Amino acid sequence: MKKLLTLLSILMLCCSSAFAQCTSSITFYDLTVSGNTVLGPSGTQFLSALICSGGRLMDSTSCCTRYVHIETGGTYEAGPNAYGYIYIKTGGTFDAHGNNSFFGVSYEAGATILNYTGPMSLCAAVVFPAGSCASTSISDVGDQTNINAYPNPCNDVLYLNKVPAGNPIISVYDIAGRKVMETLITGNTIDVSPILSGIYSYRISLDGQTVSIGKLAVAH
Repeated sequence: MKKLLTLLSILMLCCSSAFAQCTSSITFYDLTVSGNTVLGPSGTQFLSALICSGGRLMDSTSCCTRYVHIETGGTYEAGPNAYGYIYIKTGGTFDAHGNNSFFGVSYEAGATILNYTGPMSLCAAVVFPAGSCASTSISDVGDQTNINAYPNPCNDVLYLNKVPAGNPIISVYDIAGRKVMETLITGNTIDVSPILSGIYSYRISLDGQTVSIGKLAVAH
């Protein structure tokens, strides 16, 4: 009887973990898809996407850890260079096309996952920020300038060139999507000494529009 109770306790714990609420740590979208959107290898890069009902994103870009949020009726098709985190509501579809490089796929019952054998979590509810499902065309994502960030990896100081005029802001995220730093760019250098050594993604925005994103290695 004691063994049976122990087994039942373990099963209840497993089920509880498997059906926990899964919440995205992302607080912004720099790409919203409500129609058919195809991004080739040299297409517009993004960090966080919202795929609305009826939206379909075919993503072959390569750059950074991406966070893809799929509403009911939305579809995300991953190319071979894509990697990151996927969040899928009931009725949403994720087709990995054999790409198992994603760090995690969180999904509700009734979501469709195709051609994927990587890590997955069935959730009682998938939670991510509400967003406007008015589609952002590729030009609306931001006129992504060729801002160069160097050296990479860097130690304590990151240098930038071709910084746009105005009040651009740089936001730095860890691989889990947590914002670890955000600061106004007032010159051509950024102090990254407070950040722990590791791999990060960065986003430079101006007036709410993404103008550049990239990957950053910090090695103190």
